Amino acid sequence: MFKSDEVLGYTYTDTTTNLTWYFTTSGNKAYNLYLYYGTVSGDTLTIPSKVTYNGVEYEVAGIRGYSTSTSTSSSYRQNILYNSTRSISNNKITTVVIPETVTSIGNNTFCNFYGLKNIVIPNSVQSVGSYAFYQCSAVESLSLGTGVQSIGTYAFNNCRQISGNVIIPNSTISVGKYAFQGCSSINQLTLGTGITQIGNYAFQNCSGIKGKINIPNSTTYLGTYAFYGCSQIEEVTTGTGITTINDRTFMNCNKLAKITMQNVSSIGAYAFSNTGIEGDYTIPNTVKTIGNNAFSNCLN
Repeated sequence: MFKSDEVLGYTYTDTTTNLTWYFTTSGNKAYNLYLYYGTVSGDTLTIPSKVTYNGVEYEVAGIRGYSTSTSTSSSYRQNILYNSTRSISNNKITTVVIPETVTSIGNNTFCNFYGLKNIVIPNSVQSVGSYAFYQCSAVESLSLGTGVQSIGTYAFNNCRQISGNVIIPNSTISVGKYAFQGCSSINQLTLGTGITQIGNYAFQNCSGIKGKINIPNSTTYLGTYAFYGCSQIEEVTTGTGITTINDRTFMNCNKLAKITMQNVSSIGAYAFSNTGIEGDYTIPNTVKTIGNNAFSNCLN
């Protein structure tokens, strides 16, 4: 028993893998789990579904990075591998297995796992913390479980190789700031029907997204720069919950030719600047204010 970040915790050693895990408890659940000691053998990191202490078994519900700091300084962010071979493991691990018992993936959990190829988040997970998969630059596919309610700031930022259709499930309520910024290989984006907030810069420079983006009726906040630089998007429809298009939200979406706004009353500065809006676009009657250069340099 010892303290980490001033929280009383315990350790469990898996005799099969010789890995020692730190965790805290609440009832019969284990939280704040991270790898305290040992070297991962092979290219797969398997998170245990259960840990024990003094003969008592706990179901693993929460995992996290050794440091949960969300400082913009990388020196303060440390992932789940708190051991002397972190730098080696970050590069060699290609697969992580997260058990169905986990409901929370905390801050920094898998950040800088440079060798990770695929991310599969089980349906049990409700929250993905800030920087959880930050800069996992080799990841090629992402599957978000149907239970995810929140996606933290910078959660998948700079995962540049994620491709295919990224589906934000209907259970998701919020997508944090910078969450998918720089994920330039995503081909298609499907937004779930439950999203209420899309944070600032959330999908900035996701330049591979093609086709149509449907902002659901549940969404009431669409952040500044949210889709800035998504140069392949061709059509956007905003749901009835969006009343404001913020500054530079769709700026530099060069192929964006068709926009349907259902309930918008305010359009911010440069919101649609450098887009491909075609012909004589008719601004809806609901719009009362338009910011500076909102439609400047529209290419068509």
